Amino acid sequence: MLRVFRMTIFLTIFVVLCLSACHLASPAFAQSPNESSETSSDPPALQRPEIFKRQQRLARQYELLEEKLFTLYGFERDKNPTRAKLLEKAFQRSQSSATNDQLKDVVGLIESAKLSRAEQQQEEVLEKLKDLLALLQSADRSKRLKDEIERYQEYLKEVEKLLRLQKGLRGQAEGGMDAQRVAKSESQAAERAGNLSDQIKANEEEVETDDKDSSAAKAIDENSDGENADPSDPSEGEDAGAKEGKSESENESARKKSDQPSEGSSPALPANPIRQRIDAAQERMKEAQKKLQEARRDDAIEEMKLSEKEIAQAKKQLEEILRQMREEEVERTLAKLEERFRKMLEREIKVKQATEQLAATETEQRSTEFDVQTGKLSTEQNSIGADASRALLLLAEDGSSVAFLQTVDEMHQDMIQIAARLSSAKVGNFTIDLETEVIDTLNYLVSSLAETQRENEEKKDAPPQENPGTPPQPGEEPLVGKIAELKMLRSLQDRIYRRHQRYSKQLQAPDDLVGTSEDPELVAALKRLTAKQKKLTRITQEIVQGSKQ
Repeated sequence: MLRVFRMTIFLTIFVVLCLSACHLASPAFAQSPNESSETSSDPPALQRPEIFKRQQRLARQYELLEEKLFTLYGFERDKNPTRAKLLEKAFQRSQSSATNDQLKDVVGLIESAKLSRAEQQQEEVLEKLKDLLALLQSADRSKRLKDEIERYQEYLKEVEKLLRLQKGLRGQAEGGMDAQRVAKSESQAAERAGNLSDQIKANEEEVETDDKDSSAAKAIDENSDGENADPSDPSEGEDAGAKEGKSESENESARKKSDQPSEGSSPALPANPIRQRIDAAQERMKEAQKKLQEARRDDAIEEMKLSEKEIAQAKKQLEEILRQMREEEVERTLAKLEERFRKMLEREIKVKQATEQLAATETEQRSTEFDVQTGKLSTEQNSIGADASRALLLLAEDGSSVAFLQTVDEMHQDMIQIAARLSSAKVGNFTIDLETEVIDTLNYLVSSLAETQRENEEKKDAPPQENPGTPPQPGEEPLVGKIAELKMLRSLQDRIYRRHQRYSKQLQAPDDLVGTSEDPELVAALKRLTAKQKKLTRITQEIVQGSKQ
């Protein structure tokens, strides 16, 4: 199924590329409006048969794409609701935009040699196709976002190392250490900065991307202050002044040339402001090295300070980019979890209702059909448990919430127990109580997630706090806040307490403070409850210790 879905995306990309190539390569579309072929006396369809045929193929391919979108939606509707919703949205957008009809209109315009109008229609269709492609690719946005965060965190680590290194070298220069020795270390630092710059350029500027909504791109645009570095790389063995002028001119020319897209290629991405900061810092380092070699220590120290300033600005920009990307990641994860838990809640309520109906059946009236029905309920409960397991994987991958993860894990274990009891046709009060707890937990999770999302929205509009405390590392903001974590811990403890009360009522002597039971099922349940209490105690201790740190 994943292969088919990828083929759909590929087909969309193919349509966009073909249409773009048709638009750019066609000599008819290159002519000026005054030279329109609409007045030509030649047979229109024969005048440019290749363009006409290509446009016909594109129209047929897009019609096939719409059919595949609808077919895939029906196939995924029950198995993968999230993907089905995306496919349905893509199909509806295609229908509402009448892209298919517009493509057919373009065929007619080319056939009638009305090329100027055909060109305008082509541009409109191309924008619609790009929009549809972006929608289909949004299914992979979470994965790309996670990769972006990891990549920018590595940049930040290296920038922080560079900043510490540069401060240390400046301290050595100010402390009177041998200038030639410091100059050699400064040269190594400049080389390290150059390697980082090359890495950022390769990853962020030279890789083609269709993700116009990239958080990194947005954050860079918002944080760029327009101070672009213009680094030079003087060649040795030339006069210093001529060398600097020539290098600067060559680099400027080379940069402008690299920024110009070659014919038939995609436009290059703009220079990354972070890289520009690093390049500027590298040039300051080279100047500092040169002045140290010339025994101009004070001038070298000033260059080092300027280099530190550039690196510090790069660090600030990276931190803001990571904050915005993590904010988007949290929004996506919370929304995805809320949607998943809402659907699980609806299904769990139906399982409980069916269990209660079966429990009302008299024992002597229970037949083979009764076992069949409980078996179906067990299968449905296992399916809900599988959804809970996927939510667990999502939370474990995020790794920022301990109590949240534990809450879902406890619920998952209850689901497994319910499925096992239903499989054995046990539909008594014990099973129904477990189902009630699962429903309560799901209700709590849905409301908690909705509240967290509302709070996050409010924080965006709220002014920054004067004393916010120790902020988390950039890109590592928690999925839910500390207060939400504590509420979840309290909820877990409350459930353990209520379950313990229910178990105590099943003892042989409920009023006995030191109650005992010979029921193996109850004994096993109490052991599981004990293990849950121990685990909750350990998790609480870990959270408290983490808060102290």
